[in-house]
Amino acid sequence: KENRIRQLARRLGKKKQEEIEESENDLANPEFLENNELKSMVKGLEAPEKLLLKILFGMVVRERRRVAALARTASSLDEKAVEAMKVAEAKEEAFRAYMDDERHERAAMAVNQDEQILSLMALVQQEEEKKTDQC
Repeated sequence: KENRIRQLARRLGKKKQEEIEESENDLANPEFLENNELKSMVKGLEAPEKLLLKILFGMVVRERRRVAALARTASSLDEKAVEAMKVAEAKEEAFRAYMDDERHERAAMAVNQDEQILSLMALVQQEEEKKTDQC
């Protein structure tokens, strides 16, 4: 279990590093600056205000992407959880069926043994009747 946890932690660490590199690439090549919504906001502003607005807009875009990625991950995890629940329910149902079969088999064996005992008792009783008739 510890090894599995370590592997997952390493994977998450790699993903975070990839996200950092991706966000750095976003800043180096900011495609969001071509957004029409941003252009409409920037009209009539001074240079420092434009820069601040661009930075904030870039942060919002990056945050939206991160939230979208988290939503995809959550959806994927939810699908896996539902699938795991279905598998668990199927296994539980199979186990119940197995237990029912075992119970029925034991009951059938008990009935068979009872019949054999009754048959043996009948044979013994017949032998005793023959002995009493001969005497």
